[in-house]
Order: sequence, then C-alpha cells, then structure tokens
Amino acid sequence: MIQLNQVWLHKNQFTGPIPDISKCETLFDLQLRDNLLTGIVPATLMSSTALQNVSLDYNKLQGPLPVFGSNVRATFDGTNSFCQTKPGPCDPQVNTLLEVAGALGYPILLAESWEGNNACDGWSFIVCDTQGKVITVNFENMHFTGIISPAFANLKSLKNLVLKNNNLTGSIPASLLTLPQLQLLDVSNNNLFGDSEIPRYGEVNYNRLWRWWRRNSIRVWFEWNYTQWESSSGIGWFFSVSWIVDGENGCNGIPSDKTGLHLSEGGNVAISIEVLRKVTNNFGEDNILARGGFGVVYKGELHDGTRIAVKRMECVAVSTERMNEFEAEIAFLAKVKHRHLVSLLGYCINGNERLLVYEYMPQGTLTQHLYNWRENGVPPLTWRQRITIALDVARGVEYLHGLAPQSFIHRDLKPSNILLGDDMRAKVADFGLVKHAPDANSVETRVAGTFGYLAPEYTGEE
Repeated sequence: MIQLNQVWLHKNQFTGPIPDISKCETLFDLQLRDNLLTGIVPATLMSSTALQNVSLDYNKLQGPLPVFGSNVRATFDGTNSFCQTKPGPCDPQVNTLLEVAGALGYPILLAESWEGNNACDGWSFIVCDTQGKVITVNFENMHFTGIISPAFANLKSLKNLVLKNNNLTGSIPASLLTLPQLQLLDVSNNNLFGDSEIPRYGEVNYNRLWRWWRRNSIRVWFEWNYTQWESSSGIGWFFSVSWIVDGENGCNGIPSDKTGLHLSEGGNVAISIEVLRKVTNNFGEDNILARGGFGVVYKGELHDGTRIAVKRMECVAVSTERMNEFEAEIAFLAKVKHRHLVSLLGYCINGNERLLVYEYMPQGTLTQHLYNWRENGVPPLTWRQRITIALDVARGVEYLHGLAPQSFIHRDLKPSNILLGDDMRAKVADFGLVKHAPDANSVETRVAGTFGYLAPEYTGEE
C-alpha cells in the first residue's frame, strides 16, 4: 500500500478522521471529496512532498484551514467547518474542544454542530458564562466511544462536566482533579477502569462530596472527612462529583456538616431535610410533579441548576426495625445502575418521614404522552418514538430480571412508571415496587403492584 500513486475514495459516505498517510511517499493524487470525514486535516498530509492534487470538498472537517505547498492543487469547499476562512490558529477554547472530540473519534454529531471560531456562539452541548468562558460540557446519552481527554483540564472555568450514559473506556485523567471551578463531574454508566484516588479536602474546594463506585476489577475509594471506605465488587464503575447545598441538620439522626450531605458506608447520600425543603420551595404546590398512594413527588433545582425529583412518602409511624429495612433496601437499590432505569441519587429520613431523591426526567411519564396528550400540551408520539421507548423499557426490565447483581421482578410496570427525558428516551421508575427474584440471597419487598399490571403469578403472594 505504501506504493500508492492515486487514491480515489470520493462519494463513499466514509466517516471518521483522515488517517496518517505519511508512509505513502509516492502518492500524488488524493480524492476524498463528498464523504463524511471529520477531524483536523493531518499535518503529515499537508507536508507531503509528492502530493500534487487533493480534494477534501464536502466533508465535515474542522480545525484550522489547511495550508498546502504551492505546488499542490487543494480544494476543501462545501460543508467543512474550519474555524476560520483564512489560514491561522483556532481560538484556544476551540482547540481544546477539538482535542476532546478527537479523543472520542471526532463524532459526526459534534462536527455538524460545532462551527466557527467561538465555542460560545451556538455550539451544542456547551454553556458559557458572560465572559465567554466554557463552564459546562454536557455529553449525556450521546453514545460516544473513546476516552476522556486530558484536554478538559485546559478549560479552567469549567464547572460542570457530564459524560454519563456513554461507552467511554480508559481511566479518568488525573488532570481533571486540578480544575479550580469544577462542581459537577458525572461519568456514570460508562466502561472506565484504572486506579484513582480522591483528593483530600485540603486539595480541593471544601464544598464538594466525591462519590465513587466500582465496577470490574478496580480499586475505588470513598473519602469523607478524611475517612476512607473501599467499595465492594460489581461490574463497571461510576464516578460522580455531587452537588452541595447548605443545610444544618442531618437525616436519620446523623449530624451533617455545612454541606447538608452525609456519605454512608454503603455509598448512599443522606440529604438533610433542610436541603430538600430549600430546593423544592418548602415542598410547595407549584413544585408538585405527581401524586399517588405512596405520597407526592416534587421537582427541585439545586444551586448549580441540576434538577431532581423528590418523592415524599406518606408520613406514618414506622418501627425501628422497618426503618432499618428501608435503609437496607435503599442501599441495595442505589447499586442498580442502568441507562434505562431511573437513578436513585439519595434519601432522607426525618422522624417518621421518608424521602427519596431521583434524577429528574423533564418529559414526565409515558402516560402523559399516550393519553390526553392534547390536554397535556405535547405532540403525539411517532411510531419511531413508540418503538424506541418500547425497546428502552425492555432493556431496563431485562437488566432488572437477569443482568443486575441481584435480579428483580418489577411487579408494577405501567405507563406512569415509565419516565421520559428530553431526548424521548425511556427509563423505568419506582424501584420501591419491585420484588427480588427468589434465590438464597433474596429479601422480598412488601409493597404490592397495581392490579391490571401486576403479573398473575404474584397476585396471590404475600
């Protein structure tokens, strides 16, 4: 292949970056126009001494405008998205984000939505402050592959980095832990590995709680007030830098510090009632998302803009034994992580009151989109959306039934327990209404499902 003279690969819908062809020393004619190539034009291509004719028109290339030798006839018009129309370097933030894209294989989605030399001018998945500095990068649910780029550390104003629900591999770059403004880092539901250590309080902002989970054969540490726990086994790993909101009193009789959060030995976050009152406007009527036999669900917004759903159960007298069982169930349920299951983020016990904190699903329940959708002010679901939702639910239930560390039987799978995100992808909710599948390690929950949705084989069981 190194003896190639001419390469005509135009009009083939090829994707990905242009490979290194520096060893093709006799190549003089390269036709790559009318494809879907992404990334930066390699310097080795521009410096080729044999090249005479190159066509890069109508691709999705980015970065600086390529500069070839005077003896080369080069064309690169059309749909390419070079940062400038004249030769010259890109803005430093643009360069950094292109490095980030490169670590992901230069996804075509980013190539199509990142245009120009100003990352704060309409770039998708990017939020900037009033000074034109990138403060948020959100790649949630993008199905990206590749690694986490160390170049993120060049975004010194970065506050929120969300990479959850992708297929990223490798380890978390140590350089990310040096970001001075970082408040939220979420890489949950990926395939990361490697040894990492949480920085101590003296090395980072005091108002941070670092939560680490472990999957595969890696060591993961919890560090809270200079106390460490080592997590147990699982498959894959999760890492999240959690939000902090001031609070004075703890939950479950645990005194909290200034954060209002307490990390239990099981890795769950106990959140003070003061924090939950503050973010839900004191459980105000305007914040109600849903009512049911279990109680009321409220929406809340943390100080960094993160939205949550707080399920406030009916306040009834509960024995110490039952409260301990409740905590044990929460500890177990918090370990169940899947991209099509609603994540349990934390809990609060305040006297006889029990509250659960879940991720917020902005498009509400499937019920709202199937029935009375006109009254709810939403468009009808397309057939493609319906099929996608059905597949999402099936994948979530499949995980519960046979792929989770402990199998579950949901017992109450119905449209109101299927929640939708802004991308109209579905997640299964209400893990309090499940039953562990029978085996030697099972502990059954006592909450039954809804007749009409409850599987017949469970209707007669206690």
